[in-house]
Amino acid sequence: MDRDENYKKSLEVLKESYPEILEKVKKHKAEFEVGDELSPDERLVPYVTTKTGKKYMLNGFFGEQERIEKKLEEWGKLPHSVPLFFYGMANYHFIKEVLEKTDDKCIIFIYEPSIEIFQYYMRTVDLKDFLQEHPIYLAVGKYKDPELESRIFALFQIDTISSFRVEVAPNYAELFSDNLKAVAKLVDKKFKDFMVGWRTAEEFSDTVGHNMMYNIYHMLHAHDVIQLQGILKGEIPAIIVSAGPSLNKNIDDLKKAVGKACIIAVDTAIKPLLNHGIKPDFFVIVDGKKPTELMDHPRISEIPLVTCTVVARGIMDLHKGKKFFYAAAETFEDDIWGECIKSSLHRNTMLVTTLATGGSVANTAFSLANFMKAKTLILVGQDLALTNGRTHADGTFKEKMDKLTQDEYEDTLEVEGIRGNKVITRRDFARYLRWFEEYIERQGIKNAVDATQGGAKIHGTKIMTLKKAIEQYCDKDFCMKDELEKLPEMMDYPAKLKFAELYKDLPNGMEKVVKNAKKSIRLYKKMKKLAEAEELDSEALLKLSKQLTKVNDFMNNDTCALFIQATLVKVNFTIRMGIYQEEDDEKENLISMAQHGITMNQYILYSALYWKDETKKIVEERPAKVTEDDVYYPLDYVIRELEQRRVK
Repeated sequence: MDRDENYKKSLEVLKESYPEILEKVKKHKAEFEVGDELSPDERLVPYVTTKTGKKYMLNGFFGEQERIEKKLEEWGKLPHSVPLFFYGMANYHFIKEVLEKTDDKCIIFIYEPSIEIFQYYMRTVDLKDFLQEHPIYLAVGKYKDPELESRIFALFQIDTISSFRVEVAPNYAELFSDNLKAVAKLVDKKFKDFMVGWRTAEEFSDTVGHNMMYNIYHMLHAHDVIQLQGILKGEIPAIIVSAGPSLNKNIDDLKKAVGKACIIAVDTAIKPLLNHGIKPDFFVIVDGKKPTELMDHPRISEIPLVTCTVVARGIMDLHKGKKFFYAAAETFEDDIWGECIKSSLHRNTMLVTTLATGGSVANTAFSLANFMKAKTLILVGQDLALTNGRTHADGTFKEKMDKLTQDEYEDTLEVEGIRGNKVITRRDFARYLRWFEEYIERQGIKNAVDATQGGAKIHGTKIMTLKKAIEQYCDKDFCMKDELEKLPEMMDYPAKLKFAELYKDLPNGMEKVVKNAKKSIRLYKKMKKLAEAEELDSEALLKLSKQLTKVNDFMNNDTCALFIQATLVKVNFTIRMGIYQEEDDEKENLISMAQHGITMNQYILYSALYWKDETKKIVEERPAKVTEDDVYYPLDYVIRELEQRRVK
C-alpha cells in the first residue's frame, strides 16, 4: 500500500464530492500525532498521541473482530434503509462489515471530529471505493458546521427511525469528550425536532387535507408573501404582537405606533387589538384547528391576512379581505401551483416562498418581519412563560383568562426570565423560545427588541419597555395600506384560467385514483395467490411485477394520489413499518408484501371514493370563476380576447 498515492487519490475524491472537507484539510494545522502499529493478527491499529504524550488506541489491539461481531449480534437483523450514525472514522472496519451484511441497504453517516485522524484514513484506505460506491454521508471537523446539522436531520425517516443506531469508536469519548457531548445533544435535538414534526403531521394529516382542499379556492384572487419581500426597506420597524399575558399591561401603548411601524398581530392577538381600537397592518395564522370564534370581529376583513392553505378553513372563509399566501410545502399545492406558473406570462410575480417557523404563529410572524426587512423587530406579548399562571392575555380565548390548574403545572419547566429570575413555562413554549434564539443567531439579527415586559428571556434581543421602543425606533410616518394597493394579485389571467381548469377537474382526478387503487388490489391478490402456490411461477411474477410498477408509479407521482396518501399518515406509517420487516423465506416475503399492498390500496380506495364526492361538492359550491375583472396586464387583454373567441 503506497500511502502517498492513496493520499493523492483521496484528495481527488474530496475535490469531486466533498470540496468543503478538502478546504478544511488544506487549512488545518496538526494538533496531535496519529500513527499505527501492527496487531498480532496483522491489522494496522491506529493510535493518537496527545500533546501530553498520552497514547490512545483507536481500535482494539486484541479481539477487534470479536468486538465487531458482538456488536452486530446485539443490533440484530438490520431492516432496509436503516440509518446508522458512526462517530469516528476509526469505525472503518465495523462499517465495512455492516455494508457487507446489508448489501448496502442501509444509510450511513460518519462524523469524524479530528482532521488528523481523517488524514490518516486518507493515507491508509481507498476512500474512492469507500465513499463513492456506498450510501455514505460524511462530515469532518467542528460539529457546528451547517452541513452536519442538515445531514443528520436527513437521516431520519419515520418508517426506519425505530431502528436508528449510533456507534462511537473506541477511545473517542476520552479524546473528544466535549465535542461528543455536543454532537450527541445535536443528534438528540434533531431526533426530537423530527418527532415533533411527525406527531404534528400525524395529528393534523386529515385536518390538513380538508383545509387545503377547501382553501385552495382562495388562492385564485390572492397575493403571495414574496410580494412583501423587503417592503419595509430597512427603514420602518415591525412590531410583532403576540397574546401573552403581559399584553394586558401595554396594549394601549401600541396606539402610538400606528402609522409609524408595521404592526403584525398573531391570530389570538387580533381581537384584543381591534377591541382596543388598534388596527394592525397584518395578522398571521398557521393553525389548522384554530376556532373561528377567535377571529369573529366585524372589522376582521379590513386586516390583510398572511396565511397558507392548511390553516383552519372557517377563518379563511370568514375573512373577506386581502390574503397573502406563503407555501405550505405540501405536494398537492406545489403541483397545482407549478402548473399555473407554466401557464403564466408573468412568472416572476408567481415565485413562491416559505416562512421559517418553529411551530408557533409568533415564530412565523417574526420571520415575516425579517423577510420584509424591518429596521427593528420589536416583540410584544411574547411571554413564552406562564405569567401570573396564565397562558394568554385577557380577551383572547376568554374575556378573563383562567389560571392553570395544578395538573397543568405538572408538565412545566423553569427557564431564565427577563430579569434574571426563574420563570415557569410549558414545554412547547420552551421549544418556541429556543427557535427564536437559534433563528436570531442563524440570521445574524442585531436589531431585535423584546418589549414584552415579562416572561422568559429571549437571548439575542435587547430588553426595553414598549413605550421606550416606540419612542426610539418609531420615528417615521408609514402607510402599509398605500404600499399594498400597488400590488397585483399573484396570478395573471392565463394562470387563473389554468387554476380554474385544474380546480374543476379535481373530481376526475380522484376517479383516476379510484381506478388505479382497484387495479392495484387485483394485482396484489394475484401476487398472493402465486406466492401461495407450491412452486413459484417466475414468468407470471415478472409480468405481474411490471404491471404493479406501472400502477405504483402512478400512485407515487399523481397529484391526487399523493394528496390522498398524505391524509392517511397513521395508516401509511403502520404499513410502511411492516414493509421494512423482511421475511427470511422468499414466498413468505411475497405473501407479506402482497398483503401490505392490498391493505394500503384498500385504504386509498375508500379515501379516494370519499374525496371524489367531496371535491365534486366543493367545486360546485365554490366555483373558481375567472372574469374580465381578472384582466390586469396588457397581455391579459389579448389572452381574454382569444379565450372569448375560442368559447364562441
